[in-house]
Amino acid sequence: MPSQEHELVTEMFRVRPELAVDVLEAMNWQIPKYEDAVVVAGDLTDVIPTEYRADRVVKYAGADGKVVFAVIVEAQLGTDKRKRFSWPAYVGTLYSRLECPVLLLVVCLEEKVADWCCEPVVITDSDFFRMAPVVVGPRTVRVTARCWRRS
Repeated sequence: MPSQEHELVTEMFRVRPELAVDVLEAMNWQIPKYEDAVVVAGDLTDVIPTEYRADRVVKYAGADGKVVFAVIVEAQLGTDKRKRFSWPAYVGTLYSRLECPVLLLVVCLEEKVADWCCEPVVITDSDFFRMAPVVVGPRTVRVTARCWRRS
């Protein structure tokens, strides 16, 4: 059950939703111009769940069997604007589930697609919410293939 202090803090933002912008601007954040601020439900569960399915997920465990790292592997054959919204969901969901660092590795067969995938996913206009996938494309395939031959 939330404490009285917890409820007091959240109530301030319910009563005056602009307070969030005031606080962020006081911290030198650049906030886009807006006309209205509305408090909406904080329940982030989808009533009609969206299925997020990564192409492959690889978990890496230590000697004790505890997962220490995970990689989401995505094969990207073309540009797809929806990926800018689903990739952060993949990473966030797996990070929450496994409670360990997660990396998104995108493998592309065309350089144009690799260049598109290299662009960071910007959730807010700051480095705080910016996700840059690791991209393997035609320029890096020769190096990767050379590494595989040595194994």
